Amino acid sequence: YVSIFFNETRLGTQTDIDGNFKISTNDDYNKLKFNYVGYEIVYKNIVVGQTQKLDVLLKSNAQSLNEVTIIAGKKVRYSNKNNPAVELIRQVIENRDKNQPKAYETVQYKEYEKMLFSMSNISEKFKNKRIFRNYQFLFQEQDSTQIGGKNLLPIYIQEKLADQYLSFDPTRSKTVVLAEKQVEFDNRFIDNQGMKAYFDRMYQNINIYDNNISVMSNDFLSPIANSAPTFYKFFITDTVKSATGNVIELSFTPRTKGDMLFEGKIYITMDGNYAVQKASFGVNKNINLNFVRGMEIELAFEKNTDSRYYLSKSNLIADFGISKNKGMGFTGERSVSYDQYKTNVEIPDTIFSGKKLEVLAGAGKRTDAFWSQNRLDSIPQQQLKIYSNIDTLQKLPSFRRTIKLVTFLFAGYWDFGPYEVGPTNTFYSFNNVEG
Repeated sequence: YVSIFFNETRLGTQTDIDGNFKISTNDDYNKLKFNYVGYEIVYKNIVVGQTQKLDVLLKSNAQSLNEVTIIAGKKVRYSNKNNPAVELIRQVIENRDKNQPKAYETVQYKEYEKMLFSMSNISEKFKNKRIFRNYQFLFQEQDSTQIGGKNLLPIYIQEKLADQYLSFDPTRSKTVVLAEKQVEFDNRFIDNQGMKAYFDRMYQNINIYDNNISVMSNDFLSPIANSAPTFYKFFITDTVKSATGNVIELSFTPRTKGDMLFEGKIYITMDGNYAVQKASFGVNKNINLNFVRGMEIELAFEKNTDSRYYLSKSNLIADFGISKNKGMGFTGERSVSYDQYKTNVEIPDTIFSGKKLEVLAGAGKRTDAFWSQNRLDSIPQQQLKIYSNIDTLQKLPSFRRTIKLVTFLFAGYWDFGPYEVGPTNTFYSFNNVEG
């Protein structure tokens, strides 16, 4: 599938599987550009205002070898030289700036964020303990091959809907939170705002076009960073047909095991933009990353009206645990959806006045009907139940007694309404003389 463009423009098309193509315009362009990975670029002159038939032959840009010797059982050494996969990633790097929001004067869009946290890899024995006899409604099951294992115990969910405004000349940004909600625990036992702030710091936005990507407070070199060909190995593994045209599946892996690098796949458009249309990657299991046992990152991009691509969805899920391979742990997932993407539309200066983050009055009191109508992504019913499940849980006398006991042991006080008993360390004393 060869990409064809009017020279020095983004106006183009692709050949079909047999190499046929048709392209037209009302503008006065007099040259076509033919481009395909692994082949030399060809330019053809055309006559303005006439229908023409062109026969084009592309020539491979790989150097020919006089002799090739194949030795069975010997591993082929990876090299960047004459490697079509490396040439492709260099094209992606070269076109990186034009495929980012900062290529525009202004950008605005809606953003919906959902964060979910669960106890993970829960055994059947633990699930059926006596203490959970009245709480079986809290557990959720999933495919055992997924991150987090078969049994999960969801304990927290938060959602946020916001308008985002970006200006790059001068550089300014503004976030207007339209709605937000989260599981609310009893403030006597848990700092809800502190917990929310902690989760927000752990899970930040992922921009694959940045040189470095911050994940769990660690910086990883992006697979399309300027120096990526030095630290990653790249392989063209497939050509995939998508709704917006064919894309090249490019697999990548660290050159050195144990380096703070990603491994996975990115899908590159074949329309001359060399943009990332999709990405799926994680971290090498040999990396010691703050008790992280598994991590998956999924990015999806959609084509804008100007034929460039913008991030439409981002999903990050990570599983934590003391034991690297087994045992109960903790799973966190953050998914973000983007919609109503507008570029180069003038944004009034008044939008950027005041603080960079503005939370509208009533944002935390939106109705279920509002959320149902305004979420940019569907939410499974079992996740919606987390709100009511935690509320129900906190009303159960046995759970409240358990929380009070835990607080008493760790904080040292027992709440008796108008009175508090404690601290516990004054309830007893011991010395070597009196006993």
